[in-house]
Amino acid sequence: MIQQSTFISSVNKSETVREILVFVFKLLLVYFLWRSFSLLIGPEAQPINERTIPWLSAAFEGFNDLLKTSLAQSSAWLISLFGYEPVIIGNNMVKIQGSSGVEIGNYCLAVELMVLYITLVATYPAPLKLKLGVIIGGLVMIHLINVLRVALLNLMTVHLPQYADFNHHFTFRILVFLFILVIYNRYVKKAAQMAKS
Repeated sequence: MIQQSTFISSVNKSETVREILVFVFKLLLVYFLWRSFSLLIGPEAQPINERTIPWLSAAFEGFNDLLKTSLAQSSAWLISLFGYEPVIIGNNMVKIQGSSGVEIGNYCLAVELMVLYITLVATYPAPLKLKLGVIIGGLVMIHLINVLRVALLNLMTVHLPQYADFNHHFTFRILVFLFILVIYNRYVKKAAQMAKS
């Protein structure tokens, strides 16, 4: 009896290790594919017609422009709730009068974090309906956190400019990673509960 339970325990451990290795492999594969895609798209500053695949770069930049416009307009609206009159310059800069404002580049859109989030959720074994709900809800929340970030950075450029740079580079990333970990933890628990029932 002891030998059988030891055997079952070792089988369960080897299956768990295999599942973890497959999961890590999927994450690394998606990360590699994303990096390859980023190289094909080319840097934001490079003219589209000089990039490796111009039509793909144009489509991706169009998507980025939609995100920039949404981010700029939403954060300007949020700033206005605090009694300020923000100005949107182009589709990628939000500015409160008398401040330097916040310019929104492709790197500010959190697309890479969104890809990471989608990968984490999609590669974990769970029912499709649960995956889709968690992916859509999480993407909306990441975007809303980013809206809050741009609005708060604008307010910092007015009241606490000495802290704006640090918060621009670190605080948002930490908050989004914490958010992703919390949501992912709940998602894994929910998937495990659904698998048992």
